[in-house]
Amino acid sequence: MASKKFSTQFPGIRYRVHQSRKYAGGNLDRYFFIRYRINGKPKEEGIGWASEEWNVKKASIVLSGLKKAHLTGEGPQTLAEQRAFENEKREQERLEKKRIKKETLSFSDYFRERYFPEAKFNKGWRSYQREDSLNRLWIEPVIGKMPFKDIRPFHLERIKKNLADAGRSARSIQYAFAVVRQVFNHAIKNEIFVGESPTKKVTRPKVDNKRERFLKQEEAQLLLEDVRARSQQL
Repeated sequence: MASKKFSTQFPGIRYRVHQSRKYAGGNLDRYFFIRYRINGKPKEEGIGWASEEWNVKKASIVLSGLKKAHLTGEGPQTLAEQRAFENEKREQERLEKKRIKKETLSFSDYFRERYFPEAKFNKGWRSYQREDSLNRLWIEPVIGKMPFKDIRPFHLERIKKNLADAGRSARSIQYAFAVVRQVFNHAIKNEIFVGESPTKKVTRPKVDNKRERFLKQEEAQLLLEDVRARSQQL
């Protein structure tokens, strides 16, 4: 059997008392209702418990807002509509915060929080150590604090120039660009960044795999002696 509802000094506000649950002050908890007419028909909706910080004054304010909406035709006209509106508003705010967080997430933060932990798990020790070193020494100083959307090819040209000015090999520059490219691809895959990696618009130096070394005098003598034994003419 439902608990009896009691009227209050505020018209349209009623409550029922919980049979055992108590809240602050040791009083039995109360659940408040608002009563009003919509399209000429009576309607009653539950609004909340006293233990949830609801009281007759707060309930009366909500009721007044709904009555005003009935008169003007603007805004939610029932408590259910109002709650749905507020839930939708909170969801929109949550999505907006998420969007802003994604757009302002820096390259360095993403590298440390998302990309590098996976690299440590999926790659060999030498590989992820080299990536960490390249990022700390050459990549972060240029683009570390920047969000992905603000990183442009000329920033990567600066990284390339810094490496070249420091006498680093073409292979090291290629490795650095590979790190940037992999982080961008990782961010795209995880829907943190939408677009094209700026590494595609930067020319990387070619690596010359040929080795050049002069023979020592002893090595030249051995070579000539070997050739002479094989062919006097050669």
